[in-house]
Amino acid sequence: MSSSTQLSNNNSSPTKPETTHQERVDDSPASLPEERTFEDPVTLISAEGEEVVIEREHAMISGTLRNMLLGPRDGDSTVHLPCIPRHILEIVSQYLEYNHANREVKEPVDFDVPSEHAKDIMLAAHFLDC
Repeated sequence: MSSSTQLSNNNSSPTKPETTHQERVDDSPASLPEERTFEDPVTLISAEGEEVVIEREHAMISGTLRNMLLGPRDGDSTVHLPCIPRHILEIVSQYLEYNHANREVKEPVDFDVPSEHAKDIMLAAHFLDC
């Protein structure tokens, strides 16, 4: 049994038409892809070259992702993050979604993360400014 660490939230953003994408739930071969619908998807490419798809409004919480999406390549919905492994990117994307869902809460909201990944998650969060 692993322990967990907690992170807290702050921030928000926009919307578009729906797209569906299949995402893996975990690394086990028994894990079947889970189909999810995204209104305005952003594709994050991990260090391993694997895709993690999130809503644009969740991505916009991250200062780095916002700058990359609104920069000179405005309109491109793919962001390559070669320094962030997929398993960390998945946790960060869950945090962005959680943060967005709790954006109206005035006090910081706890977000549990596996303690064995806490350092890597904090480094990724620092890089992504979220």
